[in-house]
Amino acid sequence: MNKKILISVVALTLSFGLIASAYAGDKGSKKALEDYKRIQLSKTISKAEEKGIADLQLSDYSIPEYVISAEDILASEGTDISAILKPTENQLWFMMNDNEAEGIIIANDKEPVLMGGKKGAKKLQKLYKELQKDITKGDKILYFEFQGGGIFLIEKSNKQDVWLSERASTILELEAYKKLKPEVVLKSMKERINDGVSGFTPSD
Repeated sequence: MNKKILISVVALTLSFGLIASAYAGDKGSKKALEDYKRIQLSKTISKAEEKGIADLQLSDYSIPEYVISAEDILASEGTDISAILKPTENQLWFMMNDNEAEGIIIANDKEPVLMGGKKGAKKLQKLYKELQKDITKGDKILYFEFQGGGIFLIEKSNKQDVWLSERASTILELEAYKKLKPEVVLKSMKERINDGVSGFTPSD
């Protein structure tokens, strides 16, 4: 088995049911939002659904997307998850209707990558809201996935905290919506990889 498995946009597609986009634009996130609206409005939907889609706006914040490899996880001997994360050019955005997330967008400055995932968006927004209670000025929020499960890493001045989505918590057999130590999460990741479980499966 090839242990160097990047947890990337493939995992995002499976875990959130996103729509791949091949369009380019000046601002990838705005283009993705317009593409999503166009696709959804072309379907047979009610007037109320039409209005909800037409009213969608981008969140006023985005989170940088990183990737992680099984090889680097296994080779890690410390507790610093950020040291084995690799940056991408992508950012994660929420598609918002008032204060509720109705979808997710992954895009870079040039073009959209993925969009959609209403159910996953609501769960991820719930996690994001929960971790905000522990955020202080200067903290850095990173997003990555492990085998299709969304994870937020919070870099503080003297430590790191990890927050797992429901899917990530199921995969790693750890608690969701709760601040966890990076060494605990790394240990569970290694166990999962060493057990030979590396496939991607859709979330509930």
